[in-house]
Amino acid sequence: MYNNFSSKKTKKVISALLATALVATSAPISADAATAKVVGVGKTITYNAKAKVKKVTVKNKKIVTAKKSGKKVTIKGKKAGKTTVTVKTTKKTIKLTVKVGATKITKKTVTTSMVAGTTKALKVNAVNGKGDTIKFTSSNKSTVKVNKASAKANSKKVAGTTVTALKAGTAKIKATSKYTGKSKTFTITVVDATPTVTPSTNPAIVATTPAATANTNPGTNPGGSTTNAPQTTSGAATTAPGSTDVANTTVPGSTDVAETPAASAEATAEATIAPSFDPVTAKEGTLTVTTNVSGAS
Repeated sequence: MYNNFSSKKTKKVISALLATALVATSAPISADAATAKVVGVGKTITYNAKAKVKKVTVKNKKIVTAKKSGKKVTIKGKKAGKTTVTVKTTKKTIKLTVKVGATKITKKTVTTSMVAGTTKALKVNAVNGKGDTIKFTSSNKSTVKVNKASAKANSKKVAGTTVTALKAGTAKIKATSKYTGKSKTFTITVVDATPTVTPSTNPAIVATTPAATANTNPGTNPGGSTTNAPQTTSGAATTAPGSTDVANTTVPGSTDVAETPAASAEATAEATIAPSFDPVTAKEGTLTVTTNVSGAS
């Protein structure tokens, strides 16, 4: 009887151990539980489970959708964010962390050099990252300051901020996707502002003004313009330097003028009488007489 009892008890123990071993060997394997996948908004990726997929579960269907087909699972990004997709196959269960957002960060509007005291815009392309949040950081805040720490990528997948140059030096500005971790770094060099150049007061380089030349012509101004000097109406003859005196020529109703000396053997005389108005003296009716005389010496 004892032997029978012992035999039955042993069989139960062995059966329990075998059942436990069977359960252990058939338990889901989640070796890929930490596997992360990146997909752009509106884009799809395919995951190969390497075994027939029995079931797919999505934790947040507002972020991604998933469909199984044989050994593969197609995952589509709906909006920027992060969620978990569980894939159960005939051999194991895999948990995938799916990140939806920018698949790449590229340059849009980025300056590489700035002058201290100036502010400029900095924009990046969040490729396939509509709605993703892009964070901006500076490696040297005392040289270049980021004025807006983060910005959401708009419908054109562009996010931007502004940066201010504080002093001469270099700084690296890093743009990073909040959800996918994709990033891009840009280096900005800052130089001091150019000092203002003031006019020199050194007498050696100051231009000198030429001395004015005395005007020896009583009928002209120092600037070269002719002045209308009032005519004298005295009866005395005018004698030119180096010439002989001649008799006065009197024209009825006009002023006396001086005759010029003869210059050739044959003399011709031509008198032109014309009324003139001198705006300086403001005297009307004055007659100007021009006499050209040529005669024998």
